[in-house]
Amino acid sequence: MTLKNNNYTIKTVKKSEIYIKNNIKNNLNNIKGVIFDCDGVLIDARLSYDLAIKNTISLILSNLISKKLDSNIIPNQIIEKLRETGGFNNDCDTVYAIIIYILSNLGKKVTDFIKIVNGEGFDKLKLDKKFLKVNGGIEISKFMLLNMLKGRIFPKFIKQLQKLNQCNIQTLKKLLINEFGNECNKIIKSVDDYTSYKKNIKNNIITTIFDEFFYGKKLFNIKHNKINQFTNTNGLIKNEKSIITRKSLETLEKMFTKENLGIVSGRSLISAKFTLKSLMNYFNKKALIFIEDEEVKYKSKQLAAKIWKPNPYSLLKALNKLNTDNNILYIGNSSEDYIMTEAVKLKKNVFFVGVYDSNNTPEETKKYYLKNEVDIILPNVNYIIDLFFKSNNTKWFHREWGKKNE
Repeated sequence: MTLKNNNYTIKTVKKSEIYIKNNIKNNLNNIKGVIFDCDGVLIDARLSYDLAIKNTISLILSNLISKKLDSNIIPNQIIEKLRETGGFNNDCDTVYAIIIYILSNLGKKVTDFIKIVNGEGFDKLKLDKKFLKVNGGIEISKFMLLNMLKGRIFPKFIKQLQKLNQCNIQTLKKLLINEFGNECNKIIKSVDDYTSYKKNIKNNIITTIFDEFFYGKKLFNIKHNKINQFTNTNGLIKNEKSIITRKSLETLEKMFTKENLGIVSGRSLISAKFTLKSLMNYFNKKALIFIEDEEVKYKSKQLAAKIWKPNPYSLLKALNKLNTDNNILYIGNSSEDYIMTEAVKLKKNVFFVGVYDSNNTPEETKKYYLKNEVDIILPNVNYIIDLFFKSNNTKWFHREWGKKNE
């Protein structure tokens, strides 16, 4: 279905529409390079990162109520709505946000959990011991919890997120404390103490469980030099598939040269290499910015948060590693990517390309792009080549490459 907008030129390619904002069409002649996000752009991560979010939440909740919960209890819409707010590029932040929201809405049912966490010596326990200590700490039946989640908690959460233009962990905490008062403050503090979420992975239950699910035993050990404590999986990363084709990268390399192709992503280098394999050879190695790897340089999550999208840090760093840092396309799939690019525009001539096919709610993502009038909208990253073709698909728009193909 075509979503009409007079500010765009809409071009039909392979029975799909690509949207090009009218006031930037002429700039396509002067594009000098492309920087890509990974998840949802180069890589389909719906059955890896997104499922790791759900698995981590369900394992922690299952432990707290001492009853096994399925990962599908977490709606895709909540994950996407959190991302749309622009403050949840880090998937572990998404896990944490959903957990504190659920527990805050359970009220007095988490009283025993609070007592356990605040008990003498709890803070000195290792992660696996903390996990065992809180087992069954929330006295609620599986039936009642599922009814509360589906009937009240999740629908309310979605409505509240829809009303927020921007949100991060701090604004979510304020929202919950305003709604539930001081008791909610105690719940959030207990979750912080239990998960040690402000600390690095060695002392952080959420990040450890998440990475165990995502990387699996072998890669987790390589990345963190430690064995799995909470799971025994081969890694959801094995579900990933590359979206971008070798043909697309070969064409882009001819058009812009390898030196002007980069990546800015929240994931790690090791995970990108695992999925993209030899496709990584098409990018400028100096312009590969993986925020998960950058984060380890910081002593606390509060400091590290300053480099996560939508902060412009990573995109500016990648731009400075290209042969030219102006007239660049940045291809992303989320509001964080869009907000980050808009911030960079204050210093550099960068255009945002939003893709949507590999999101959990593609039509909602597309509507978000149109509402915010992003520069270019594509179904997926491989349509980037069609931006530089004329409508008859015989000649390139791009000046330099066009001379070779006319």
